[in-house]
Amino acid sequence: MFGRKKLPGPPPVPTHDDAPPGEAEKLEHVKRLCWVAGMSAVYLNPSSEDYQTLADAPEQQQYERNRYNEFRAKALRVADEITDEFFRSAAIHLLIDVSMKAGDDDDARALLRHVEVNFIREKIETAYPQLKHQKLSDVVRQR
Repeated sequence: MFGRKKLPGPPPVPTHDDAPPGEAEKLEHVKRLCWVAGMSAVYLNPSSEDYQTLADAPEQQQYERNRYNEFRAKALRVADEITDEFFRSAAIHLLIDVSMKAGDDDDARALLRHVEVNFIREKIETAYPQLKHQKLSDVVRQR
């Protein structure tokens, strides 16, 4: 109506009946924070079309970077409070999605190490195969 395009909201949170009270609500909170962070993340990834729209607007780029970092940090803090293995892995998946949207493979790769549920890990690795392989620079640093 009136030529406005409705933005899609975040997808629904899965249910898990035997989780401790409040875990689904925390996951929902992480989902919403990641959704907002994702709106800024698209302007931070040099390989995205949206990045180019702010190429001549450094103040706007900095605003989007600050907004992304703020909402992502809030999401990380909430995800840290989740104790249920399933909900925590689902929250990490959301954080990896937003990290990849921002072009931050290193943070996404670091987060992937904390996914404990195998089918969620497999889903992430299918979506982002580049995260499965450790970077050569990381291998060299470990020795």
